[in-house]
Amino acid sequence: YVRRINERLALGTEYKFSYPDNESSLSVGYEYSFRNARVQGNVDADGKVACSVMDYQGMGFSGMIDYCRGDYKFGVLLHVVPP
Repeated sequence: YVRRINERLALGTEYKFSYPDNESSLSVGYEYSFRNARVQGNVDADGKVACSVMDYQGMGFSGMIDYCRGDYKFGVLLHVVPP
């Protein structure tokens, strides 16, 4: 389910249910658009938090933290387009 709050902000949720295993998961996400950049994030019921920040000129940063496993990942994004 995605709900557009205004032209810049969108919030979303996702619920997963596996019948044979009787396991469920919930995820909540957001997206905010600035004039020159976009911020996206996700919070999961499994203890994962993710966020990415990208500008429209080709530079970005992202990170993901898994608190249950103690796993931390961070990255840099750079688009290079030949002239």
